Amino acid sequence: MTYATNALEGGTVPLALLGGGLLAGWGVSAGGSPRRLLSWAFGTTLVILVVYGLWHGGFPAPSEIGWSLL
Repeated sequence: MTYATNALEGGTVPLALLGGGLLAGWGVSAGGSPRRLLSWAFGTTLVILVVYGLWHGGFPAPSEIGWSLL
C-alpha cells in the first residue's frame, strides 16, 4: 500500500507499475517463502494502482482530488 501511495503522490506510476510487475514476476518465478511474499505484496500493489487508474480515469494524486472523492 505504501508503494502505491508513494507512486501516486510522487507522479511515478508508470515506473511503479514496471518495477512492481518485475518484482512480482521475479517473486513468482524464483519461489521460496520470502520471494512469495514479494510477489503477493507487489501483486496487490499492481491491483491497487490499476483499479485506482480505472476509477479516476488516470492517476491524479490523492491530495489533488480530496478525500471525499476517493
